[in-house]
Amino acid sequence: GYAATTLQQICARARVAPRHFYEHFESREAILVAILEALSDEVVARASRCEPAPSENPLGDLQRRLAQVLAFYGEHPLLTRIACIEVVGVSDTVEQRRREKSARFRRLILDDLGALARRRKIPARDYTLTAIALIGALDELLSEWVLRPESIDFDAIVAESSRLLNAAVAR
Repeated sequence: GYAATTLQQICARARVAPRHFYEHFESREAILVAILEALSDEVVARASRCEPAPSENPLGDLQRRLAQVLAFYGEHPLLTRIACIEVVGVSDTVEQRRREKSARFRRLILDDLGALARRRKIPARDYTLTAIALIGALDELLSEWVLRPESIDFDAIVAESSRLLNAAVAR
């Protein structure tokens, strides 16, 4: 994990000398922040690329967005570990970046839910706490999967996220 990984180990794995590392990053924390920001960019890009599709379920498009994001994490267990586990408790700076990552994803969820509410497909209300809770649930599900992949089927996480979303906005 991050806490036990030395700069020398990072440089050896990347096949670069420490002086070359410092040409790009100030510290181990700086590379962690860069990874977190790149992850956030990719999650938002994946969610944004998800095209609307006809569905009887008003939450269908948002469920597909969530599935798209989860698919990215499922394809990259090491990045999932970094995003959900390794960033916790590192520093105030990393925590701020982690929260910014969550806020970007929360805005996507809120935009979708707001659009559905304006079209009267779901009840009109403030869904901020719902989005925060959903992101927290997804984070915990992904953390469990990373820590115990043999005991948690990834497809079950995708299905559960859909059920959680449905339950959270039920009329």
